[in-house]
Amino acid sequence: MKKEYIFIVIAILTLQCTEEKDWHEPTDSVPPGTVTGVKVENLHGGAKISFTPPSDDDLLAVKAVYSFSDNDEPKSIYASATKNEIMLTGYADTLPHDVTLYAVDKSYNLSAPVNTTVKPLISPVSLIRKSLRVYSTFGGIYVTWDNDGQTLVDVSVSTPDEAGQYALNERYYTTAKLGKYTFRGYADVPTKFRLHVRDRWNNYSEPCDTVITPMFEQELDRRINSSDQWTQLGYDGIDNNSWEYRGDMVYPPGSNQSFRVILDNAYFRDGTYWVTRSANAPNFPGYFTIDLRRNIHLSRMRMWLRDRHGLGSYISAGIMNDFEVWGSNNPRPVDEIGGGDFVANLEYWTSWTSYAATSCGLPSGHQTHSAIANISGTDAWKNDAQYLWTKIGDFKLYLPSGIHYDDGTPLTAEDIQFVINGFSYDFDATKADMSFRYLRFVIRDGTNHSPQSSIAVLRMWGYYEDEE
Repeated sequence: MKKEYIFIVIAILTLQCTEEKDWHEPTDSVPPGTVTGVKVENLHGGAKISFTPPSDDDLLAVKAVYSFSDNDEPKSIYASATKNEIMLTGYADTLPHDVTLYAVDKSYNLSAPVNTTVKPLISPVSLIRKSLRVYSTFGGIYVTWDNDGQTLVDVSVSTPDEAGQYALNERYYTTAKLGKYTFRGYADVPTKFRLHVRDRWNNYSEPCDTVITPMFEQELDRRINSSDQWTQLGYDGIDNNSWEYRGDMVYPPGSNQSFRVILDNAYFRDGTYWVTRSANAPNFPGYFTIDLRRNIHLSRMRMWLRDRHGLGSYISAGIMNDFEVWGSNNPRPVDEIGGGDFVANLEYWTSWTSYAATSCGLPSGHQTHSAIANISGTDAWKNDAQYLWTKIGDFKLYLPSGIHYDDGTPLTAEDIQFVINGFSYDFDATKADMSFRYLRFVIRDGTNHSPQSSIAVLRMWGYYEDEE
């Protein structure tokens, strides 16, 4: 009897657990109230429609029905019951367009329609097209544009095929506010280029047609018959023994890690490499200046670092991960600044607040100075109208994974290969028509947050102003 009683209880409980409940909202056929208080704010390529939704308890959404043209299929977009505006985007023209608003309840009943009209402002692709600028650069063209709305667009380049018809070569997708891109792979001959801007609704701008001759590019000579073609300005170049007047970085004395080692072909290694120390800078920035010995139109550079993976990291200490590069053909001589006064030169050539003689050491034959408390450096060299310097690069290094420097985050395989391949930087393509003999590096930050740098190999590309 006890067993039978247990079975009866289980059967009752089972019947209770299998009983289904209808969780659906109750339905009806009563349409909701209409949308009221409709206002339109016309925008570039679209419009914002604000409204007051009806007060129905079962309101689900407000729907806008619209189309881009008379021949276009109607489209629908919804705003939830808690919203009071709808954004319409994707219009290519500035003509009036009808929009119909409906309230929708949870039974999917539609309210009576409310009609309004939008008249979009000039489309983003047309705005971007107006700002498009095209420059000749090394092996191709350099294109810039403004995209204040940060609309997702692509900029495409086409050139004529053998039949004279324009054929697509490349597209570049971006939402950048200040857009820029280099399209490369073209010979240094006059070439017809056609550029378009397109958005995700397949709206195209008017074409930008131009004829440009891309610049010839070659790798610049670092050494010829074992003779160094570049040198660190002030160490064994002009203004000998004057590096410290400019606050330039130097290599530690008594070592073989001189500037010339970056000119060889031993790329990623833990042997000989150039490692610098600041000229007693209290902090960033660090500086060093190169004499290229010839006037050069610069396109790009690549630098390799010290191989430290045997020490547990592929990232070298002292890597420049935030720096500027400036070019000049006529640096102001140090003896013109305060009659060659040491402090006056540091004020002109650096932005340091102070100078402190340290025990890092100075190469033999260089002048040393006792500690100087205040400099109030101005970086006046950057704005010297008589001895002009031009900024040609502003760089921040990020590995493919997004790591900015060795902060302990494990490197990915792609990061490691990126380091081994060397870091590539493009100089400002808008300055490609200018040639420079001297380059000044301004290091704003490094991996160990110390004004020190190490480079294994440095290579540059461009072309010479005058062939020798």
